This record gives sequence, C-alpha cells and structure tokens, in this order.
Amino acid sequence: MTDCLFCKIIAGEIPSTKVYENESVYAFRDINPQAPTHILVVPREHIGSVAELTSANSAAAAKCLEAVAEIARACELKRAGRCKAVVAAGCFVQRYRAEVLKAFPDLDAVLGVDALDRISEIVAEATSFVPPGLPKKVFDPPIPALRLTGAAFAYLKVAEGCAHRCSYCAIPAIRGKFRSRPLKSILAEARALIKTGVKELNVIAQDPML
Repeated sequence: MTDCLFCKIIAGEIPSTKVYENESVYAFRDINPQAPTHILVVPREHIGSVAELTSANSAAAAKCLEAVAEIARACELKRAGRCKAVVAAGCFVQRYRAEVLKAFPDLDAVLGVDALDRISEIVAEATSFVPPGLPKKVFDPPIPALRLTGAAFAYLKVAEGCAHRCSYCAIPAIRGKFRSRPLKSILAEARALIKTGVKELNVIAQDPML
C-alpha cells in the first residue's frame, strides 16, 4: 500500500469532503485549509516523481486541473449560499463545453469565446447558454474598456483565432479561424487608451503575424 497522502484520500482511507470527481481527477476541500473555500484537485492515478510530469501535455493538463478547481470552488460557494450564480467562460469551456456541463450541473451558464460581449446579459439572466460551433465573431470591447494593467502600458488585441493547424496547438479548435478586428475599431480603442495616460501599447493576438 502506498504511503501517499493523496492516494489514501482518494481510496477513502482518510476522510475528506469531495466536491467533484471523474475518471481522471478528484477534487476535495483541503483538510487543513488556508482559506474557507480552498479546493484541491489531484490526479486519480498516482504520480511517483516530478520526472513523470515532463510530458508535452503536462502544462496543458495543469491548466485544465486549475480550471476544474476554480469551477468546483465557485460551485461550492453557490451551494453554501455565498453567491447567486456560477458562470464559466473562456477557452476551457469553449473546448470542453459538453464535459463541463456534465461534470458541473450547478453551473448556471457557460460562455465560449464568441459570447464574451454578452457576459453581463448572460450573468443577469443566469441561463445555460453555449454558442454552437467554432467562434466566428471578433470581440469588440466597449470604449473605454476595462483595463487591468498598470498606468504605463496596456494590451491592444488586433485579431482572433489562427489559420495554422499545428499538431501541438489547440488554438484553432478553441478560437476558430483567423479574423482581424476592423482598423477603425483598433484605432478607436488605441486612442481611448492613450487618453487614459497609457504610454505603451502592446499589440497582441493568437497569431499577430498573419
């Protein structure tokens, strides 16, 4: 029998409060949490050493586990009456929407990348909404846009998606085909950012060279 603490928790030898599980991962409340809603997500299969985490997919798997942990934590808050609704949005639910909806029935809505401009509407309605198919729109942020960077610089997104189909990359399956924002929209956002005192604009996209 292994001496691994997490293996014993998964086997039921050590009591824990399970919040989610599937064939790959097990999520539970931390036994000795630093925060009331601290959730731990561990692989069901024992990983014996760091060397076993050096596969090409380890970084992607870590991000998926992180997303699962955050959704589980939010659903736990809802069950405890500490929030009214839980909405999952972005790349993870765009690619794994069916699995996410099946795994987390407490979700009130899931939004792929084409629905980000409707987030306030969807959150207000708190209804289950998943746009079908690959994204086709280009997100046009409201002006002035919410900026999370410091005062000196800001990011300026000029395009969505990618036209390449690299075997190691999931961007086309999540963000769809490459499409540029209209020049008028880009310039309007750039001028608005400069008016707020921004000195440097970092141009970004999934593939800004296209």
